[in-house]
Amino acid sequence: MPANKSKTALLTGATSGIGLEIARGLHLAGWNLVLLSRNFKKLEQVKHQLPQPEKVQCIEVDLCSMNQTKKAALACPAEKLDLIIHNAGGAFGRHQPTDDGFERSLALNYLAPFLLTELLWPKLDKTQGCLIHLSSSAHYKGKIYWEDPNLNQSYFILKAYSQSKLMQLMHARHLATWPQAPACYAVHPGLVKTAIGNKHSLGYMGLIWTLFTNWRGISPKEGADNSLWLANSAAADRPPSGSYLHQRKVKPPLALAQNEEACTRLYHSTKSWLAPWLEKNETPI
Repeated sequence: MPANKSKTALLTGATSGIGLEIARGLHLAGWNLVLLSRNFKKLEQVKHQLPQPEKVQCIEVDLCSMNQTKKAALACPAEKLDLIIHNAGGAFGRHQPTDDGFERSLALNYLAPFLLTELLWPKLDKTQGCLIHLSSSAHYKGKIYWEDPNLNQSYFILKAYSQSKLMQLMHARHLATWPQAPACYAVHPGLVKTAIGNKHSLGYMGLIWTLFTNWRGISPKEGADNSLWLANSAAADRPPSGSYLHQRKVKPPLALAQNEEACTRLYHSTKSWLAPWLEKNETPI
């Protein structure tokens, strides 16, 4: 991997699984790191396990809270960001509204990354920079529930998860249409042996996830490969911005994610949902 000694990456969910492997890989390639997680103790452990901890800065944040997410964005110490990787995510076995009233997987998987992106956009390098959503092939089963995105009327774990992953992909594709924007991607890491499918699941769903990933899953290090490859590729060598990738190859996403009108609609709808946190006040509400 080429050295990137002057470059800075912001990464969410860096204390375990794919995120931890991405953090390790970026650090070894010479990146300065800003790591976000809700567990500050684990963040500090990760930091001091790396060869050059002085190149790592940690921010504690619960990304299910839009107030905390905004506070974390405002606390980002980097003057310039060359890379943002939205890795943190989850799937929840029952309907769990956040304190802000959002369905939890919608908040964690999509709304927090959207809000971070909006607030950190002025810092992100628009010519050589890169933004990556860790999406999923689950988006192929997704649908946007325009009238009830929080699924208050009809909740199911895969329904919520698939919608949030589809939204991530549509966000990347919309940003890619902007005349001045970094390269934006949605990446499917593969079926990875992590706890995402059973950490918050109920009963048989968590058991099924564990059994299936142990049988067919790849390692977190393999799951991190796509993101590290994109991050360490020269801008001219990257795939077209807005692409959906798996195993370093561009894959056609769900048709809805290729619909520019739908992607634009989602972007503006999301801005209206997050309006209280996008106001230009200096501190979170």
